[in-house]
Order: sequence, then structure tokens, then C-alpha cells
Amino acid sequence: MSFLSSSELLSGSINLLGSTNESDGGAEDRKSPPCTVYLYTRPVVNAEGKGAAGAKHWALYFDWGYYSATYDANEDNGILKPFFREGKPVAPNNLTFGVKVVKRDLRVTPHAVDEKARGNKYNGKIYDLVMANCQIWAKELAKLLGFKLPSGQVEQVADIGLTAVTVIGAMAALATGAMKNKQ
Repeated sequence: MSFLSSSELLSGSINLLGSTNESDGGAEDRKSPPCTVYLYTRPVVNAEGKGAAGAKHWALYFDWGYYSATYDANEDNGILKPFFREGKPVAPNNLTFGVKVVKRDLRVTPHAVDEKARGNKYNGKIYDLVMANCQIWAKELAKLLGFKLPSGQVEQVADIGLTAVTVIGAMAALATGAMKNKQ
């Protein structure tokens, strides 16, 4: 498992699977069996093991039967960086994951998942709890692979917050306008 450095992210020269063999999209790729994709979620915790108000970390686990890998993204020094590990996700601090099958029989090779993960537009972005986080990254990877993930909890909180601000702002504007009309 490894994080990518900023220079590696920008150069696009790293294969997350660590393979030096480039796929040419030939017969070997076409023979790859379909995979099942799982969404693993767990509470977000800081270094002291304290939770972040119900926020959930997302990881995508791809299982081809003969090979499996987990892809996610984490904040590292203020930057959203992709993360890869062979096998299932490992939760820190004895936390447990929630698991949900999000896609069955996805016709994609491990190499193709690797390429899409490397090409995720959120790689190297400044980490933002609402606009560039692990949930947004996972949704983008799913989109690049041709399927959708459910809305994230952080996004839902942001939508509610923005809606509340919009409604309160509109009410304030109406009240201000009504007061000016009375004067």
C-alpha cells in the first residue's frame, strides 16, 4: 500500500498496481472475468481515534475472484491523494466497515481500474470536506468505470446546509425588501 507523492501525481507516471507490464488492451484483458464492486464505509476518525460527527470514509473494493484490490483517497498534508492496497480494506482503530455491493459483473480489468484511478480528476486536489473528499473521489472513479454510487453523507449535509443558507438568505432579503417598502 502506498500514497503517491505530489510529483508522482502530477507526472501520471505511477501505476497504482505497481505493475511494470503495460496492458495493450489485447486478448489477455478480454479474458479477464467480470468483477464485483463493493462500497466499504467506516466512520472518519482522527489520529486520536475520535470521530468526525457522523462522517463516513468510502473505499471501493474490486473482486475478480483471482485478484482483489481496494482503491480510495485520503487527505495527506492538505491534498487528496489516491491510495491502493491489494485485498480488502483494513479499518484503523478496530473500527468496522459497512459493506454494500454496488455493481455486479463489471466488465473491467484490474489494469483498467488502475488507469481510471490514476486519471481521477480529484487526484492531487486540495482536500475539502465537501468538494474534494474520499466520497467524491470514489464517485468519480465509479463514473469513469461506467456506474453510479449513492450520494454521500458529506454531500447530503452540504446540500442541506446550502439549502438552509439559501432559504434563510431569501427570507432575509424578502424581510429587508418588505421593511424598505414600508418606509
